[in-house]
Amino acid sequence: FRSVKVVQASGVLAGKVVTKVTSAQYHSCALAQGTVYCWGRNQSGQLGDSTNTDSNVPVVVGGALTSLTVTDIATTGDTSCAIANSKIYCWGQNNKGTLGDGTTTPSNTPKLVSTTNLGGSYVATKLATSGSRSSNMCAIADDKAWCWGNNEAGQIGNNTSGSTNILTPTKVTDTGVLSGKTVTAISQDGYYNGSPAYTHVCAVASGSVYCWGENNAGQLGRSTVNPTRTTDSLVPVAVYAGGVLSGKTVVDVAVGLQHSCARTSENKVYCWGNNGSGQVGDASNTTRYVPVAVDTTGGLSGQSVIAIGGGANRGCAITEGYQSFCWGLNTEGQ
Repeated sequence: FRSVKVVQASGVLAGKVVTKVTSAQYHSCALAQGTVYCWGRNQSGQLGDSTNTDSNVPVVVGGALTSLTVTDIATTGDTSCAIANSKIYCWGQNNKGTLGDGTTTPSNTPKLVSTTNLGGSYVATKLATSGSRSSNMCAIADDKAWCWGNNEAGQIGNNTSGSTNILTPTKVTDTGVLSGKTVTAISQDGYYNGSPAYTHVCAVASGSVYCWGENNAGQLGRSTVNPTRTTDSLVPVAVYAGGVLSGKTVVDVAVGLQHSCARTSENKVYCWGNNGSGQVGDASNTTRYVPVAVDTTGGLSGQSVIAIGGGANRGCAITEGYQSFCWGLNTEGQ
């Protein structure tokens, strides 16, 4: 029930500066000085070291990434992904098409995603901050949102849904509310093995936030009234921009299992969706169908938030003073 330091003083991370960490259900990865290191379970090759052997210390991700400079990483389920030289590579489990290579075959080394839809000259800039069990992945490429993998809840955002997995990166519909907009942040989370599938995606574009997929608890933030407030969407819809978000510019988004949070340019946090464990952070357990301000009467009082993160039933924030604050479910000390 406390944080511990990942083995660094000795081993492959010795002396290296870690700039990003991402965790999935049973494994984690870190980005340090352009190289990816992973640890944890490896039955599907999600550690990317050409083996299927678990590791309780970081190992170097090799294969196609060996001589490349990695700029971003993400994990979901038993799959890991990275951006290197502006291209997307994935490795690990692939039964839902999460590797994006047009197959359902797992790989214990990084593989390039298919360029069937992206085109060979695409430039990828960000991977979705990702949930632990959603078995799909999203990215920003050429200023647009792209998703692939599981699509049970319509989380690919291309106006389709169902049991047919999307095996290659597919552009999220940009002829509606995203028309002409530049996507700058993206996040997804969920749990695919259930009914409903509990998976949704949110993105920031031109200063506003848009979401798609499952909406049973108001995680899309569409409206305060029925039926829209709990209506799923197969394409992006605008999160309600009145109320606490009125006049504000959104710069980042973090998605949890059935809730979402956004950070604005004023470095404040606003959340919406399922709140049974307090994951919306407004000092209540009331489901919120549109954004509400995260409570700032406690630890966040007077704090300026520079980064946010989601989780299955929780939210977290990092402040300018490099302190971490979390709220929501805590049954396992999370």
